[in-house]
Amino acid sequence: MSEKEITGLRRFVEYGGFVIIDDASPESGSFDASVRPALARAFPSERLARLSAQHTIYRSFYLLDRPVGRVADPDYLEVIMHAGRAASSTAATTGGRLGTRRAGRCCLRDHSGGLAQREQSIRLGVNLVMYALCLRLQGRPSPRTFHLAAARGPSLSA
Repeated sequence: MSEKEITGLRRFVEYGGFVIIDDASPESGSFDASVRPALARAFPSERLARLSAQHTIYRSFYLLDRPVGRVADPDYLEVIMHAGRAASSTAATTGGRLGTRRAGRCCLRDHSGGLAQREQSIRLGVNLVMYALCLRLQGRPSPRTFHLAAARGPSLSA
């Protein structure tokens, strides 16, 4: 990633954004190997850490015991914690689960588990999106409020 992209990523998170990092080909490991150094550059004082099984992400819509994706492992998510909240999540196993071809078939094949595994990975994706959309920062507007206010322009009553 360029320095401008790293700065943009950092600013997005500082303004309340949540980044879902998803590898559609976790078997190769090359995507994961490129993401970790980029995150280290964007967030030098924070490191990826395993997310507790009790975190809100696992309960934001569906009640999940663990992350399940297109591949069964790892059985945890890694996140960057920023300002007391999860700011990014590596979901190296959910890749391609929402994309379908004709007749509802998934774009990427399952490694095991079939339709039950696919359902669990979609549930994880829904939870990640719900967490991102419902995230509120203490004393600051949500990212959505910030963007709506910015789109309206300056207040005439101020």
